[in-house]
Amino acid sequence: MGVIREVALDEPIRNSRRVWFFAAYALLFGLSMLGIGVVLAIRFAHEGMPASLAGLAFGVVTALPALWFGARVREAQLRITSRSVTVQNPIRAITASLDDAAEFVPGNVTPGANNGTPGIVLRLKDGRELPVWALGEESTIFSATRKMASFGPLADDLNALLASARAAARRPAQR
Repeated sequence: MGVIREVALDEPIRNSRRVWFFAAYALLFGLSMLGIGVVLAIRFAHEGMPASLAGLAFGVVTALPALWFGARVREAQLRITSRSVTVQNPIRAITASLDDAAEFVPGNVTPGANNGTPGIVLRLKDGRELPVWALGEESTIFSATRKMASFGPLADDLNALLASARAAARRPAQR
């Protein structure tokens, strides 16, 4: 299951292979779109400045979202501290207090997708579930159920870490 070396309090927890693959892919796509824009600008340079700028603008406009997404994907992680649990997904980050976090369970980290991506989901006490994108792993449609079951030991490790974070929060501060 991915490259998750260890789970530790106040350290980023992620499937580094997934995170870096998607970040590199987005970066390469963005740079290639920028390159296409430059090629278009050069190609249409003989037709005048507006055509050349339009080609360059096309490259920039298509490259920026990909470069932004690549930068956001690089930051994807799960972080458990003695105060909270933060799920930093590529588009948004959600922080829940330790009191609101119920447990980690194997689940679908891409809700709404047909087959989904097996991984870890943070279940909150109010019933909501927060998919942890950084702990997912791609699978084929035929192996998703089997792959989902393989996340059980990681969910157990994360629940143990959650319990130790709660214990650390209850301990009085040492001076």
